[in-house]
Parts: sequence; structure tokens; C-alpha cells
Amino acid sequence: MNKGWGIIALAVAALYWPQAVLIPLALTFLFTYLLNPVVNILQRRRLNRMTCGTIMLAVTNGPAVYHTARRTFPSQPVRIRAPQCPGGDRR
Repeated sequence: MNKGWGIIALAVAALYWPQAVLIPLALTFLFTYLLNPVVNILQRRRLNRMTCGTIMLAVTNGPAVYHTARRTFPSQPVRIRAPQCPGGDRR
């Protein structure tokens, strides 16, 4: 029984360090699998696969890029007011 737990612990430890690479790679395969039927439908409408992929990239990533740009570059400047001294403006 201890040998089984050791193998599991070793597997978890081995997957912990490369998670920065494995998680985005796994998400890439998942999104490719999920969006493939949509690309196939667009291909049946006589669009080539590269165009279909570009359309899907814009549709899926466009809202995230827009939201990030809106939060990074706000249209209204942020105004920070300094607290007022209780004694007035004496120097």
C-alpha cells in the first residue's frame, strides 16, 4: 500500500513543476476539440481552414482583449485627491 502512495506522490511532484507548460497545452487541446465542429461548419460554407481558424480566434479572444484594453487604458483619468490638512494651507 505504501508503494502505491509513493508512486502517486511521485507523479504529482513530477507534474507540479512543468504545470506552467502543461496547463496551457491541455487548454489548447481542449479548445481545439471544442471548436472543431464550428470550424467544420464554416468550411462547408466554402471558407478555407485558415480563415475559419482566424475567425474563431477573433470570436473567442476578442472579448478578453477588449476587456483587458478597457481596464488597462481607461477613458477617464483617475484623479487622486490629497487629504486636506486640518490647519489649512500654512507653509
